[in-house]
Amino acid sequence: MTSFSRIFLPLAAAGLLTVSPAWAQSSNTDTGGSIPQSDVSGLIEEGGAFDVYSTNATSGQSGPEEARSAVDDSLRVDLRIPMSESGHLLPIQQDRSHPASTLNTPTGYGQGWGRVYAGVGYQERIRYDDWTDGVASFGFGLGNPMRSVGLDVAINVLDTYTEFAEDRSLSLKLHRRLPYRSAIAVGHENIWHTDGTDGGSSRYAVASKVVFLRDRPTSPLGSVVMSVGLGTDRFLSEDRFIRGEDGVNMFGSVGVRVLPPVNAIANWTGQDLALGFSIAPVPQWPLVISPALMDVTGTAGDGARFSMSAGLSYDFHK
Repeated sequence: MTSFSRIFLPLAAAGLLTVSPAWAQSSNTDTGGSIPQSDVSGLIEEGGAFDVYSTNATSGQSGPEEARSAVDDSLRVDLRIPMSESGHLLPIQQDRSHPASTLNTPTGYGQGWGRVYAGVGYQERIRYDDWTDGVASFGFGLGNPMRSVGLDVAINVLDTYTEFAEDRSLSLKLHRRLPYRSAIAVGHENIWHTDGTDGGSSRYAVASKVVFLRDRPTSPLGSVVMSVGLGTDRFLSEDRFIRGEDGVNMFGSVGVRVLPPVNAIANWTGQDLALGFSIAPVPQWPLVISPALMDVTGTAGDGARFSMSAGLSYDFHK
C-alpha cells in the first residue's frame, strides 16, 4: 500500500467519502502526507445530499424535533429545512448538493442508515518519490446519528496504480449529531488491513461545528465548518511517525463557503498543511470534487504535491 492510501482512506471523511474521512500511502518512504482514507468519507459527510447547513438556527437545535410532527422522518426532510435567525424559511434549494469541509482529515459528521457512498483519489506523486498513485473507497452508514449514534463503515482498495486491490483495509467511525449544528465522532482508520499496507492504524476523536455567517449560509462567505481533533499514527508529526512513537497529535480543518457550490478548505493533518477547494458542480446530483495541494509548508515530505479526489453518494430513503 502506498503512503497515499494512508491519508486518503477520511474523512470521511469526513468526509466520502474525507471523505473522515485514509488513502493509502506508498512504500516505506512515505509517511502519510497525501490524501487519507478519511477523505473519502469526508467528501460526503458535509457534501452530497446530506446538508449540515440546513438546520434550525432559531433554537440552535438540529431540526428533527421541530419538524417531526409535520413531515415524514423516514425521508429525513427535517434535515433539509433551512431557517434564518428569525425563524423564517430561507430560499435555498433543499435538495442541492453541498461541497465538503475537509480534504484529508476526519470530521464529526457522518452517515446514517440508508446512505451509501463511493470515491476515488489520485495524487501526482507520493512523498520522496515520483510514483503516481490512486485509491478507491466504498462505504455505507448504519444507525441514526440524530436520535442516537451513526456508524460509518468504509472498505478501501489501495494502490490502484500498482497491484490493484492487493492491499485493502476497513475503517469505522461512530458519530453523533448535537445541537447548534455540531457533531462529534470517534473512529479507527485501518482497523483491519492486509499485510502489505504501511499506513498505520489510526485512532481519533473529533468535534465539528457549522457556523452561519449570513442568513443565507450557502451564499459567498455565508458559512464556515470547523473541525478539531486528536489522533494517533498518521496524525503524528512525520518524525514521530517514522520512529513508530505512541501518543496523540492535533489535527483540524476549516471550510469556508466562497460560492454556493464551492468551499475553500485548509487542513492541518498533524504533519503538514493542505489547501484546496471542494466543488459540488451539479446542484441536483450528489457529486463532490476536491482538488488540493498537499505538504504546502514543507514541515513534512519533500515539497508540495497535487491531489484530486471525487465522491458520489446515494440515499435509499429518497
